[in-house]
Amino acid sequence: MKTKNTLLSGLLTFALLACTSLAQAQTYSIGTTVIDVFAGGPNVSKVFVGGAASINEGSETLTGVLPIGLRAEYMVTEKFGIGLELSYASGKRIYDYTQNDTAFTITGEHSKMRVLPTFNFHFLDNETVDLYVALGVGLKDVSYVWSSTNNNDIDDLDFPTGKISSKLAIGTRIFFTDNIGANFAFGIGGPLVNGGLSIRI
Repeated sequence: MKTKNTLLSGLLTFALLACTSLAQAQTYSIGTTVIDVFAGGPNVSKVFVGGAASINEGSETLTGVLPIGLRAEYMVTEKFGIGLELSYASGKRIYDYTQNDTAFTITGEHSKMRVLPTFNFHFLDNETVDLYVALGVGLKDVSYVWSSTNNNDIDDLDFPTGKISSKLAIGTRIFFTDNIGANFAFGIGGPLVNGGLSIRI
């Protein structure tokens, strides 16, 4: 009986220590703030720059800014945080072609900025690794300008310019020190894939 009591006491002590360790090993505590700086892709703004469907030959130059952004999150509980995400991307397409021995240029420029309040649900976390799901609804500002030096050209792109943006993503943060780490995320409503630097305050 004494052996059984000792074993039971040992198991209870171990369970208590394990629970205490897990409680201390949370990635965040209430009031923690996390700031993410990120860049992602693909840059769909380079695609949404239009053209003339009748043109088959010519040369084009694509430039732009990869989706870049900033996220800030405040932990309301150890598992739930509210945040704000800002992101920006742009693309420019210059298409040069010759028709009837005359040179023409088509220029298309597109940019998009998103401002999204988010609600983040954290799970499977420990003191260094965080896994979360993010939901958000906010605003986007889309600018699209197309022009051609050929008056007969027509922009064949019917580009959506809605003002509402939503987000559904799954992400992770891996901390290398108490305050510095890396972040990675995948989802819709912003860059499809992104990653960068995280700061835990």
